[in-house]
Amino acid sequence: MVTPEKAAAVLAGIAEWNAEHLDEDLDERDLIGWLPEFGVAISVHGEDVDFVEDYYRYVLEEEVAAVTGGAVVVSDVALLRGESGFDKLHFRRNGESVWWYMEHLSEDYADQGAVMEQIGDVDPGGDDPRTFRLIERSEKVGCDDDVYVLATPEQAMTLRDEFGLDFYDLDVAFPLRGAAPTAEPETVEWYMQDDRRTMTEPARAFLDLWLSEMDSALSAWRVRFLPGISLLTSHSARWLRWNRWSLRGSPVGRRWRRRLMIRLWWVRSGMSARL
Repeated sequence: MVTPEKAAAVLAGIAEWNAEHLDEDLDERDLIGWLPEFGVAISVHGEDVDFVEDYYRYVLEEEVAAVTGGAVVVSDVALLRGESGFDKLHFRRNGESVWWYMEHLSEDYADQGAVMEQIGDVDPGGDDPRTFRLIERSEKVGCDDDVYVLATPEQAMTLRDEFGLDFYDLDVAFPLRGAAPTAEPETVEWYMQDDRRTMTEPARAFLDLWLSEMDSALSAWRVRFLPGISLLTSHSARWLRWNRWSLRGSPVGRRWRRRLMIRLWWVRSGMSARL
């Protein structure tokens, strides 16, 4: 993951910092804190960052590019303020426009939860198997930083087995229930069907009840925001609204759901005339 020269330089820095305790092992907190120095991780600050837009710009434009070795280049970071702290973060990833949903109750703090949900947008992708993986601390105290290591699954497992660093979702396998999706792949209907395979029976029942009562609400929404435009099938749009609040952690189709919601916002705000 790092060159011998880089590793030696960082270890020398650790030795200088911890000169009086060289015979002691670093604890988990110190080890996690040093990972960004090796050039294999980025850190999302949990405490005061002063100006959150400038902070996002630094993390995305500087740290992501450095850790990915230039495979991901982020530019044009801008925070669009919304009502009641619900904001949109826009940037370009290798020239492609990306939108993130954010929530800020203060100018001074980054939205760590939103970054966690959407960090996959800055994975190298393609033939590069590395992804940004959030370290799961054994004990989180106060406003700890979130540290994301860019690693392959094999590298992440090695870090866990040899250094005791655990990662969210590293070995998680959600049980599948029911038949495989029958809709056309990569469509909203396909993701709806595939998501249902990871739900429990009570979750499915709740979803079906929610969808069954949303016809009038959806019709009113279309009349108000999309006059003359058929944006989505009724079931697709209702599923999207329900999933936004009830299944935010569903592991399948998260990126597609987020992009659809962003496009809904574009239409509503007049930024786009079509989906």
